[in-house]
Amino acid sequence: MRNLLFLTAAVLCLGAATGDSGESDLQAFNRLRQAAADSLASGDVAGAEQQLEAALVLYPRSPGTLLRLARTEALAGKAGEAIAHLSDYADLGLTWDLAGDAAFRKLADHPGSAPLRARIEDNGRPVGAASLSGLLAPSEGVIEGLAWDGRAWLVSGVTSRTLYRLGQKGLEPMTRPDAETGALFGIVADPVVGRVWAAEAWGVQVPGSSGPTRTGIVAFSLKTGQVLSRHPAPDDGVARQLGDVALSPAGVLYATDSRGAALYRLPSMGGALQKVAQFDDLGSPQGMAFCSEERMILADYSTGLHVIDLRTGRSERLEGVKAALAGVDGLGRLYQEPDGALILAMTQNGVSPERVLKVRIDPTCRRLEAVTVMAAGPDLQDMTLLASRNDRLFVISASGWSLDPEAPPRDRPSPRLMSLALSGDPP
Repeated sequence: MRNLLFLTAAVLCLGAATGDSGESDLQAFNRLRQAAADSLASGDVAGAEQQLEAALVLYPRSPGTLLRLARTEALAGKAGEAIAHLSDYADLGLTWDLAGDAAFRKLADHPGSAPLRARIEDNGRPVGAASLSGLLAPSEGVIEGLAWDGRAWLVSGVTSRTLYRLGQKGLEPMTRPDAETGALFGIVADPVVGRVWAAEAWGVQVPGSSGPTRTGIVAFSLKTGQVLSRHPAPDDGVARQLGDVALSPAGVLYATDSRGAALYRLPSMGGALQKVAQFDDLGSPQGMAFCSEERMILADYSTGLHVIDLRTGRSERLEGVKAALAGVDGLGRLYQEPDGALILAMTQNGVSPERVLKVRIDPTCRRLEAVTVMAAGPDLQDMTLLASRNDRLFVISASGWSLDPEAPPRDRPSPRLMSLALSGDPP
């Protein structure tokens, strides 16, 4: 009865929150979470609880919302409800320091507390086996993108504004930073045409950068490292930052705008970037994987996986099995099964523990059929992007994003390239 009553109240609250405003689910979700924070700040615990329940109706597997709601219920003295929502959180395979979270200490005497704590702690055990493929120099700062150029691995430097090849002696600069080159993020190599494409960005919000905010795509020669062309994002008055790039089966380049929530396309013959879609239901678009030339799967850091119709720009949330998919960054296609199902891999760095996930998308590219954890553990922390080669998946770990930028290089762990067997077997 408690669940039915809360659901009814949440739906009523949701209807009042969205009404005829034309808000997307994500916009309503963000507004409800902010309203809950404001309610708590003013001492209105009951209002905060109702607003978080309404937000959870929109995104039932939002880890952060489950935790916030459980904290609010614990504050209201509703230990049973708090335990129930923490159990939903545990079902997502995630961990949390319950003992270290002051809001949950009052739950310690509840009979469901001990088994819940054991489940959440068990979620933190290492999974899979990752092997070291190469150390990346810590002095190069933040490392982000990864691509195979037909001969060697390429990685992109954010703070160094440089592309590197990974050789026997470590990273070897492929390009030279100059005043015209921004911080380099996602990269993709096209050995057939001899180019590597990179998303670049400038601005005070970008590590190691300054000046006016701008972004775009830059093409480098795979042979010489020289800049071949630049394609700035159109200046439409919106703050934008291109972060990831991918080539379609026909060789068309796409780029996601993680700050302005848009998707761009560069025609195969080059020219100006074209906006494919401006999203109101995605918060921070990240990696991409193609189902076909007309449809892609796009990872949104805020809300998980979406199917994008590349002809119309229409977005649909990918529904299916119960899984926490917020916090996904890198996304790549692994292979297609005989029945047409698509197998993808993802880095998920916005949750605890960070994980490498394998997902199965049905042959229609409209439903999420399975999610498994390929690997999680101490060797896979602060992950960024990924790429596959032959029968292995390669992931950048210890990228440098979570470190103090003022710390001397000797105090930083070396970024590393880790590999996993696609079968899930030990290397």
